[in-house]
Amino acid sequence: MTDNRYPRSLIEPLLVRTAFPESYRIMPRPHVGSPLGTTPADSRFATRTGSYAVLYSAATFTTAFIETIVRDRFVHRRTRKVAFREITERGWVRVSVKPGTGLMLLDLRADGCTRIGAPTDVVQARNHAAGRALARLSMLHMRMSTDWSTRPA
Repeated sequence: MTDNRYPRSLIEPLLVRTAFPESYRIMPRPHVGSPLGTTPADSRFATRTGSYAVLYSAATFTTAFIETIVRDRFVHRRTRKVAFREITERGWVRVSVKPGTGLMLLDLRADGCTRIGAPTDVVQARNHAAGRALARLSMLHMRMSTDWSTRPA
């Protein structure tokens, strides 16, 4: 099955090859032994029932902490506390890869969504349906055309 809502001709100009930067992950403590291990889970770009997983990491430890533990819990709240157990039940790792290891990203910053005809909800909405739909279609396209990940930078 092919879905042409996001044609390759619109996607390709937004593919950016970059080095995989050193990054940080915070995860439940039982998973620290396999910090790069991922399984399908509910997030902006994946679902538990999906056939792929997304590795989330952040360029700074502060960002990893805010994205993983704090998130939106302080919105409209006067008291801003994180329970100690929410920290002690987790572990963190600094992720680095072999020099020269590449990463291919679909750049949806700025006008990326508009350029490919995707709703801006893909990257901005609290409801993750649009992001999951785009990710599912992108994975379908990448599986059908493996040269996306191997084309020269």
